[in-house]
Amino acid sequence: MLADLDPEKCAPCISKRKEIIGNDNIDLVVIARKAIESWFLADTEAMKSWTKQGRFFEEYPEQMPSMPWGRLKEIGLQTIGRGPGSSKIAFADRFIKHHNFSVVRAAQHPNCPSAGYFVEKLKLLA
Repeated sequence: MLADLDPEKCAPCISKRKEIIGNDNIDLVVIARKAIESWFLADTEAMKSWTKQGRFFEEYPEQMPSMPWGRLKEIGLQTIGRGPGSSKIAFADRFIKHHNFSVVRAAQHPNCPSAGYFVEKLKLLA
């Protein structure tokens, strides 16, 4: 199970978020400290595809004043004239299918430790 911490909606800390999720039929629960959308910002190749820009690099995808979803909106408006839309799930689906998002590439970003942590946890299950 992969989830955001998302303190605005349900949980002030990782322990509380895991408690809310429960553990029925779940082998592993990984909670991203920052919004999972920061992983999209960390996958430079997928971002280049989405923004249609030959160059893209988000220096600190997990450390910004606004939430990563807001940063995606800002980048989309600046580069392609529209944001990611209103549905995070629909955007994630399109980003994976049409822009080949890879959590492995996001994990290789030098400033996205939560993606690296997730990949390492998945390796333990293999």
